Amino acid sequence: ITFFATKNIFLILLLFLFLVIISNFKWFFNDYSPNEEVFINALILYTYNFLAIIVFSLYWKSINTKLFGYFFLISGGILWLSLIAQYLGMENLPFASEAVRGGFEEEFSLIGIRFGGYAEDQNYATLGMIFWFILTSIFLEKRILSFIVLILSFVGVMISFSKTILLGAIFILLLFTAKKIKMLLPFIVISVFVLVFSAFYLYELLSTLSTMSTRFVMWEIAFNGFLDNPLLGSGNTSVRSNFLNEGYWYVQPHNSFLAMLHDNGIFILVLYILFFLKSFNVINLKYKFIVLIILFLSFTQELFVFQYPYFALGILPIIVLLKQNNIHTTKIRI
Repeated sequence: ITFFATKNIFLILLLFLFLVIISNFKWFFNDYSPNEEVFINALILYTYNFLAIIVFSLYWKSINTKLFGYFFLISGGILWLSLIAQYLGMENLPFASEAVRGGFEEEFSLIGIRFGGYAEDQNYATLGMIFWFILTSIFLEKRILSFIVLILSFVGVMISFSKTILLGAIFILLLFTAKKIKMLLPFIVISVFVLVFSAFYLYELLSTLSTMSTRFVMWEIAFNGFLDNPLLGSGNTSVRSNFLNEGYWYVQPHNSFLAMLHDNGIFILVLYILFFLKSFNVINLKYKFIVLIILFLSFTQELFVFQYPYFALGILPIIVLLKQNNIHTTKIRI
């Protein structure tokens, strides 16, 4: 079989799924009660994401990169229309789930209440708008179209208004600019210096906000739960059950790395980080922007049970490399 990847990436992927499955045996040895519906959905998502990467890796010869560009253009347009519809007051979007219908939360942006459209969550809507512009500009390469999508996606970002993603995007753009003018090392040193010396004051400021103070408590609970089972974790979605056990509500910890440590252990986190490192082998600045945005958002959202990181780290590199005619294949005998 001609496989689009190197053997070590394929083995890392197999080991990743194996450890995800094995970690669920820890449910028999912890004090939490699983939410069966969410737990089963998480397993389905893991399996789906894993199989999607395998299928794209095996059938890479059948991929039409230009066709994917049109898919990205249309899907982003549908998300944009849903954001506009909600912003204009449409509460019941057609073909929407119950989570979307009437999902008007009093979270404000620069231009009013934030909306998530078909993405449901405002953070994922902002992420989708950024994906929309970058992916259509990579795969369709039409300047006028890219400019139009840029303007429309900016409007979508203002409606969904994820502050985390916007701050991340600004930082990444400054990082790229510093590298281009050969000031990368000074920029990194200054950034680390500012972060270290402002960390205490930033923590004190954020602690005054109810949402952030609660989040700090959740992160502490998640980390302490990881220390109890550091190697294999406590099982998928167990961090949510831990919060419920501690008197909070059943919710994700808003941090991919802490959730992964609690649920699956240190080995899974190492493999997850390896995926990020491998992705930087793709020589495409726009693609690297997507990877860094995913990395940035991972600090405030539990992403690994969704499709976003697997698409960005497992499927998108294949399509980008095919677009660049920079194909990496290996022979695997099964």
